[in-house]
Amino acid sequence: MSADDKVTHELVGIWSWQVRSDLVIACAQVCEYVNVPVAQGLHGIASGRFLSAIHPDDIPKLARSIEAVFEGSEFVDVDYRVISEIHGTRWVRSSGRCFRDASGAPTHISGYLTNIEPVELPHDDVGSAEDLQNDLVVQLVQARAIANRLGAEMVGKMIDATLLEFGHFIAKVLKSGKQRP
Repeated sequence: MSADDKVTHELVGIWSWQVRSDLVIACAQVCEYVNVPVAQGLHGIASGRFLSAIHPDDIPKLARSIEAVFEGSEFVDVDYRVISEIHGTRWVRSSGRCFRDASGAPTHISGYLTNIEPVELPHDDVGSAEDLQNDLVVQLVQARAIANRLGAEMVGKMIDATLLEFGHFIAKVLKSGKQRP
C-alpha cells in the first residue's frame, strides 16, 4: 500500500471458534463475507467451511497465526483476503482472543472481522482542502463510533481529543479570515 492510500477499518462483524467441536459461529455479516448461509453460521458450521473463502495465497499466514495461538499466544490479529460471492475479493483483518481451560488448552477463540480494503485518498487536484478536512472529520466520527461499540473508552477519548484539536485548528483559520489550507 502506498503512502497515498488510507485504509478503512469498517467493522464487518463478530465470530467465535469453538476449538474442541471445530465449529465457528458468526453473525450474519461475517457469514456474508465468507459465503456461509446465515442460518448455518449463526448456529455453528465446521471451520473448514469458513476457511474455504480465504484467498489461497493467504492461508499460510492465517495458519501461522492460529499455530501461534495453540503455542500459547493470547491474541489473534491477522490480515488476509476473502473471496466473497457478494463483496468480491476483500482485504480483512481478524482480531480476537483465545480463551483456555484450567490446563491451558484453547477452548475457543472469539473476535471480530474488519474490512481493511485500501482506499485512495483524493489527490491535490481532486477536491479542495475543505473537502479533505470534512472527510477527516467524518472518518474520525466513524472511528469514535466504532471505538464506542467495542467498549474501547480510552480510544474514544483520544479520538474526541483529536476532533477537539482539529476544531480549534479550523476555528483559528476561520478567525484569521484566511481560506482553509
